[in-house]
Amino acid sequence: MRQHLDATRAELILFANDYQRITGQCTLSSGCNPNDLGKQFTGGKALIVGAETMFGFETWLPNGWIVPTQMQYTFTHAEFRESFYSGFSQFGSVNAGDKLPYVAMHQGSLSSGIQTEKMSLNFITAYRGQMLDQAGNLEDTTTVPSLWTLDASGHVVFQEAWKLYATWNNVTNVQAMTSWRPFGARPITPSSVYIGIKREL
Repeated sequence: MRQHLDATRAELILFANDYQRITGQCTLSSGCNPNDLGKQFTGGKALIVGAETMFGFETWLPNGWIVPTQMQYTFTHAEFRESFYSGFSQFGSVNAGDKLPYVAMHQGSLSSGIQTEKMSLNFITAYRGQMLDQAGNLEDTTTVPSLWTLDASGHVVFQEAWKLYATWNNVTNVQAMTSWRPFGARPITPSSVYIGIKREL
């Protein structure tokens, strides 16, 4: 469902995937045995349902200034519906009701900034809840901790077609990880700034 009204917009998406035979793909990043690279492993029945929402609006200020704001949230429930054993390292010994690995139940973001015809400055903060490293439940399985980041970006137009832009990733330089695979903790990118110039023809 989508609603667009003047400077306000909203969306709601409901999704459901009823797998009768979900598969796991062996890759270098999944941390499986190098001898199994490229192999697929059957994971039995799995149900993934959830909702994705978005709400955004623009506030108009004097002299042509615009403040855009957007909020997003996604809820995902993902679990196996039967018990089995798999040679795929992210599945292993699975009981019916176990949660799927590397699927966060809660994810969301909030972005806002200020824009004019010649410049923009935007901030976005994003949250991802904790995830399982292997099929199971949060109480007795290794987890990937939750993650909260802040990024900034902006640009200035000069000399008509020329644009100076900059991006600042991980503004707060948070020390966090995105995965335990393939070989131990994989951290997020540290605080970093990128500056460039574009010319639009």
